[in-house]
Amino acid sequence: MLLVYVDDILLFSASTALLDSAEQMLEMQFKCSKMGEVKYYLGMHVERDVEKGVLRLHQRKYCEGLAEKYGLQDGGKPATPLPSGFTVEPCADEEVVGESDRKLFHSMVGSLNYAANHTRPDIAFATSRLASPEGEIVV
Repeated sequence: MLLVYVDDILLFSASTALLDSAEQMLEMQFKCSKMGEVKYYLGMHVERDVEKGVLRLHQRKYCEGLAEKYGLQDGGKPATPLPSGFTVEPCADEEVVGESDRKLFHSMVGSLNYAANHTRPDIAFATSRLASPEGEIVV
């Protein structure tokens, strides 16, 4: 398999011969640097257990960084991304929520959406609800 994002290329295959052949073809056309086994790619940590046949992607450090950035590292971990019966209720009073709070809210939801799109599909529904027009600012 070949993954390409701008100038970041990741090759992997069950066949060493196929992998070597693909590397040679790329090296004939481009200046390449072999980095060895992938540990980190496009903001995602890659963990591989060859014996178990498991490849795991995660963004633990990214998520921990978000908790620190937004001052939420001491918060508990909820059992689910959204509590049962959660409804989005827009703030009716514009004066209650200032522009800086709006920007903070958008930044938080956007940051969560990035994780949801890459390694955290379990939070995708919750982030999409918060990113919806009804979730402009939730009170």
